[in-house]
Amino acid sequence: MKDPYTEDYAASKPSSTLPNEIVYNILLFLDSSPLTLFMGAPPGGPEWQVFFDDIFASSMKYLVSEDERVRRVMNTVTRRLLSDGSLSFWKRSRGHGERLVIQNVWRSSSVALITLANKLIDLPNDKVMLGFVHDYLNARLRLIKQIPELIDIPDDIPERVLANSKIETALLVALCSTDLATCQCVTKCISLLCEESRIIDSPANSKKPVTPTIRNVDIFNDISAKDFRFTGLVAFQKRCRTKFRQIQTPTAGILSAWETIFDYWLRVSKQIFSRPTDILDERLLLEWRAYSGFLASVGGACVSDQGIMPEDTTQGGLRWIDKLQPEGFDDTLLSRYLKQSIQLLASNNGRIREATRETLSTELASQLYVPLFEHLETELGVLFESPRTNTSLSIESRVTFAEQAASLLKSIVERLGGPAEPGLASTALDIGALTLGFAKFLDDLSEGSSVLRVKIKICQLCETVTQKKELLNLRHDVRIRNQLLEVIFSWIARPGTPRDNVVTAGTRVEELFKLQKDLDRACLKALADLTYRLPLQPVEGQTDADTSDLKSQMFHTYFNRFLSLLNFEQAEIGRSEVRLTTAVNDESMTTSELAISALSNLLSANIDVGLKHSLGIGYHEDLDIRTAFVKVLCNILIQGTDFNNLSDAAVNEKYDELLRVSATVHFKSVGLADNNEVTDDRYGADHCVMRRLSKHRGRRDDNLPAQYI
Repeated sequence: MKDPYTEDYAASKPSSTLPNEIVYNILLFLDSSPLTLFMGAPPGGPEWQVFFDDIFASSMKYLVSEDERVRRVMNTVTRRLLSDGSLSFWKRSRGHGERLVIQNVWRSSSVALITLANKLIDLPNDKVMLGFVHDYLNARLRLIKQIPELIDIPDDIPERVLANSKIETALLVALCSTDLATCQCVTKCISLLCEESRIIDSPANSKKPVTPTIRNVDIFNDISAKDFRFTGLVAFQKRCRTKFRQIQTPTAGILSAWETIFDYWLRVSKQIFSRPTDILDERLLLEWRAYSGFLASVGGACVSDQGIMPEDTTQGGLRWIDKLQPEGFDDTLLSRYLKQSIQLLASNNGRIREATRETLSTELASQLYVPLFEHLETELGVLFESPRTNTSLSIESRVTFAEQAASLLKSIVERLGGPAEPGLASTALDIGALTLGFAKFLDDLSEGSSVLRVKIKICQLCETVTQKKELLNLRHDVRIRNQLLEVIFSWIARPGTPRDNVVTAGTRVEELFKLQKDLDRACLKALADLTYRLPLQPVEGQTDADTSDLKSQMFHTYFNRFLSLLNFEQAEIGRSEVRLTTAVNDESMTTSELAISALSNLLSANIDVGLKHSLGIGYHEDLDIRTAFVKVLCNILIQGTDFNNLSDAAVNEKYDELLRVSATVHFKSVGLADNNEVTDDRYGADHCVMRRLSKHRGRRDDNLPAQYI
């Protein structure tokens, strides 16, 4: 990889080839007397500049020589020329020619760093070359401290701008190393750059504005903090990626590093996937994982939508990863990266699948959420096609992809609303429709163990999406939630009913029953969230009368089914454990409590069709059912259910009926409580309902005990 500035230096003198042994011996001599190079130099002026450029151009190629001995000695000579030589020239130029020395110091040191950085980008794991970079940066920093006038940088040194960009790229690429010692050396290099930046870019020191030595200096300061303890490679990489996601200012060096790592990522991916799934090179897998994390976390600083200020001209001409390049593919770099990553979610290798999902879930920059969801939506469209029309993936692969994609969506949605994590309400994405697509896709499949596990994850996704709906763009929210209610409701096993349609091949029956039990609970948790303030909505195209009848039928079906769950798994539920609650955040909630929460939500949101049907439950022969119904009544009052959509006569009639039902349950509870058959908690719940019912309308009922009036 070459640059015009290094080529200009090389073109200033015809190149000659000497045997490495001769070159090595010459460099050994210069190591002991570096200023010998400038013997016979013109006294000053343009001739001296030409002589200096000529000497410097002749030596640059040896910094990256194939001969390690030559490289090592040349590095020492170059550093001595920078330090001892510059000091000598500075002393000779006092009173005349200081500007020329300052310019030559910055030009020569920048070209040397460009040469070293290019080599390091090509060989990021070359510890010797990285050591050269560190030593050279350290030597230049010491020189700046020795000659404070060097901070007055001429504004016509383009080599310095390029060197800053190249060295930033090289160090970012080297940070992806899987060798902890290499990463430690990189942080030392970054620390030297940050210190140089503090000296040069300080307004108190610089007499005029210059291109900053390093942008996003706060981020790099944190990465290279001297008090950070390197406890391990994984911890260090996670820390770096957290900092990378906070980068605010795009630079050419950062974009070049992303593009370079993307090429490495593709190359390593081909090497990994060309081998059998049971034979993985651990070193390659670690490299691939490191590259994946870098691309995900740094990508947010490489997209064009950065809110660039009009006066910021430093970002003009950047190679944005979300823009097509003239010499590139038909797709942008970002599209190629996201498509490849999403396809890896269906990989036959479980470690690759999990690593990809974890990377996209926890390390992806928030600026890439929308592009990721857009590409995921496209891939899911293929997934949700009928198996008859979709032959590109087997059913097993499609189920695997659905599992990983659902977990990915859930993880990202959970992050929304946190620090520096935006919402998606302003985008065109419909997360609710995607969730419904998952549910319908799984609803059509035979229920093997893998399908049951994915259904549990879809329920968890549904629960998360419902809880975060204020931060999402849930179009047609009521319609989508009604359809989700219908599908997920059908996944709950009826108490005591065998699941004859479950595919048991290769799976123990006990495992399937446990999975179904877990699915039942996941369904109830999701439905307890879904039904909150959800008016039931029959399919469109019905008359008002038909709609009302269908809505009543829907309520009847759901309400009765939830009631049937109240006595389910009584062994784990004590008779005194039912609590008044409408929240579903406690993992310890029992099946009955979840069912009561869903019943409360259904009745509260559909009081117009539900109240008449549900009143008869108050006279149910089962005391547990009657008591649970009292909890439901109390919950809907706590939610502030609106009765104003009913006529006054209807309201009075319903309240009278509610009072009679509640009083009946209360009096029976009191009688049983006297015989120590009902706990005080249940009596307290009845007391709560009676008091709320009697005071909610400001009415007085002479048939009620005095304490409720």
